Amino acid sequence: MATVATLSASEQWVPQSENETQVKAAMQTVLVTSPSSVITKAPDNQTNRFILQTQGYFGKATFLDSALHNIYQYVVMGMNYTRSKEEFEKNFIKSAFKAVDQIDSGAYTLLRDTTVSVSIHCDEFNTNGLGRLTTSANGAIAFADQCIGLMKEKTDISLYNNFLTLLDEKYRTGPKDDTFEEAKENAKMVVTNLAKVSKAKGQDATEMVGLLQAFYTKTDIDSKNVQRINENFLTGPIDPNTGKRKLKSNGQNQEPYGDVMDAEIVRLQDDIMAQTKIRDVEDDKWRTARDKAITLGVIGAFVMWFYIGMGIEADKAKKAKQAYKDAIDQIIKDNEDKANIVKVLELVRALVNNYNQLLPKMFKAMNAMQEVEALFKAQNLNFQIIDNKFEDLLTGVDAKTWAGRRNWILTAIDEAVERFREIKALGEEFNRSAIPTIVKF
Repeated sequence: MATVATLSASEQWVPQSENETQVKAAMQTVLVTSPSSVITKAPDNQTNRFILQTQGYFGKATFLDSALHNIYQYVVMGMNYTRSKEEFEKNFIKSAFKAVDQIDSGAYTLLRDTTVSVSIHCDEFNTNGLGRLTTSANGAIAFADQCIGLMKEKTDISLYNNFLTLLDEKYRTGPKDDTFEEAKENAKMVVTNLAKVSKAKGQDATEMVGLLQAFYTKTDIDSKNVQRINENFLTGPIDPNTGKRKLKSNGQNQEPYGDVMDAEIVRLQDDIMAQTKIRDVEDDKWRTARDKAITLGVIGAFVMWFYIGMGIEADKAKKAKQAYKDAIDQIIKDNEDKANIVKVLELVRALVNNYNQLLPKMFKAMNAMQEVEALFKAQNLNFQIIDNKFEDLLTGVDAKTWAGRRNWILTAIDEAVERFREIKALGEEFNRSAIPTIVKF
């Protein structure tokens, strides 16, 4: 929650009626409280930031810097995962899970279904909300720009200049002329306009909050499954019945499935080396038998026994050639299995890393967006109050109270304009860094 500013001249206006109290409170909200709510301190506690920039939306981070994972990076990375069960089963062959399948037949299904779910949810949010999220400061920037103009800078219609006229001492008890009526009409027009604009911006912010909340709910469900994957593959599987580490038949803790797959990689590598030796031996056998068969075949044209020997050597060559081919096929299969296991382990680590500290950041992001939503809602509600009770600003108090009211309102408008200038500048600064650079290694 941002620190709420207080108006330096607040003690100068002492309301004389309930209606006046309400209208002052409304002006306090639109000019002081709600604009201040979206300005927060940066991590250095010295400079200010737009609230979206300090509450978990974006930042410059690399994929490896898990402490700075954020929504944008999560969505961009997540939507690149496999998006259908069929595609997953094609890319991650179940045979690669053979060693794990003997321990936990559901591990493959959990990884497949979770990966697909994450990808679908990220793709949906990319389509419906990510673009709006990265430009979510635009509503505040546009509203701030209008407030700056209508409150002060557009001198012909500004709220400041109109109140200068309306709260001129001569109108406190004297007759109201055309200048007064024109100022009153312009002031009410500005108030009405700002009420409408803030309502529209508020509706946009409400939609964004809704999208974030829906995405958070889906991500929360996915995160529970990712946590199970993390336990299964990296920290050690948990027995769902006891809530404790899963045990092997010998009573020892079951190793993480990632360790099981690492061991399978080592076994496959050993088998590849063994099959390579077999391949080379059988190749030598085949070449030797082939050459003998050719030699014996030539001599066998004259001597029957040599012809019979040729047949024996030819059979040896055929068997050696088949053994050579079988060894090559096994080497190819082992390499494919090893590559598939490596892909699975890379996927597991990517999923887990992508979720590190994500939900707390998303929760802060929702809170920040709700602050922006609250800004617009408060502006809309209180500008309507001011519009409805406008006459109470222009009537019936003594000279001292009149002057206090005038000073308070003009000072509040001045300070509000400065505050909205800051919101605009900070919002633009936020936009410049809203889309981080994602570096993959």
